Amino acid sequence: MIQSKEREEQSMLDCKKKSTVSPTAEIFKSAYVDGIGWASQLMSGGIWVQYSDGSQLIINASDAVKYTDCNGLVTQLTDSTECQT
Repeated sequence: MIQSKEREEQSMLDCKKKSTVSPTAEIFKSAYVDGIGWASQLMSGGIWVQYSDGSQLIINASDAVKYTDCNGLVTQLTDSTECQT
């Protein structure tokens, strides 16, 4: 379990190097969620989730949602984006 968490932490550090979060974004607080990755609340009020597989989800306080998969493909939704089902 400890080794797994250490790998998760290293994965998070590697992800931060290619992070989609603005370099000026400041983390207010973070929590490690076993089996998921890291969840952080940003000073701006946004939420940043870094999944163990390297993908990320950012929910900005401005109602924008950005998902980056582990290959770097970015999908962004804003309040003006129409969802298709």
